[in-house]
Amino acid sequence: MSRKVAIRAQRAFLVFALLALPIADTWAQQAPQEPPPAQSAPPPVAPPAAPPAATPPPLPEPDGAYEMGSGVTSPKIIQAAPAVYPTEPPPATSCYLRMTIGVDGLPYNVRSMTRDCGPYQAAAIGAVQSSKFEPGLLDQKPVPVKVEVRVHFSPDRSPAIPQIMHNSGPQGTPPALMHSVDPEYSKEARRKKISGIVVVSTLINEQGLPTDVRVEKSLGYGLDEEAIKSVSQYRFKPSQKKVNR
Repeated sequence: MSRKVAIRAQRAFLVFALLALPIADTWAQQAPQEPPPAQSAPPPVAPPAAPPAATPPPLPEPDGAYEMGSGVTSPKIIQAAPAVYPTEPPPATSCYLRMTIGVDGLPYNVRSMTRDCGPYQAAAIGAVQSSKFEPGLLDQKPVPVKVEVRVHFSPDRSPAIPQIMHNSGPQGTPPALMHSVDPEYSKEARRKKISGIVVVSTLINEQGLPTDVRVEKSLGYGLDEEAIKSVSQYRFKPSQKKVNR
C-alpha cells in the first residue's frame, strides 16, 4: 500500500511539471529580448551556526526527590503485594496514590489522590507499603523519584495489585486517539432512565490497540459493559518515545 501511494505522488509531480514546461516556453518566445543582467557580487557567506547548548541536568524538587523523565528513570515494582479487601462489598474502583520511592526502594510520603476511594484507601496504602521497589536512576545512580500508583479493586475480588502509572513526560508523546466508537445505551438503563458517567481506563500497546480495559467509576445497569465494548474498538496512535542517537 505504501509503495502504491508513493508511485501516485511521483506521477502527480511529473504531470504538473509537464504542464508548466509549455507555458514557460511560450513566454520565452513572446517576451522581448533584453540584455543579460549584470552579474552581481556573490552573497556573503553566513557564519557557521553555533552548536546547540547542552541540556542542563534535571534538578530535584525542594524535598530532594525527582520527577520521572529528562534522564530520570522510573522505579520498578519487583515484588507487588496484593491489597487486602475490606469487608464492604467491593465496587469497581481504583485508588490512586502519590509517593516517593527512596534510594533504598522504600516508599514514603504516601498520600491518596482519589477522594471517593472510601475504605479501600487504607487497603491500597497497605499494599504499596508491603511491596518492594527498585529505585529510579539518574546517571546510573539511585535517586528518590516521585511516582503515581494505581490499585484497582474489582467486584469479583480479583487480586488488587499496585501498578506504577507511566506518563510520557518531556521525552515522549502520549497516545493520540485516531478512531472512536460511541457506546450504546443499554436497554435496562433506557427503561429506568439512568444517566451518568462511566470512567474507563486502558493501556495502549505498541500497535495502538487498547488492552486491559477497566472500569474506574461504575454506573451499572449494563452501561459499564457498553463502555468497555466501545473503548475496546478505539484505535490510537501509540505513544512515541524520543531516542537520542
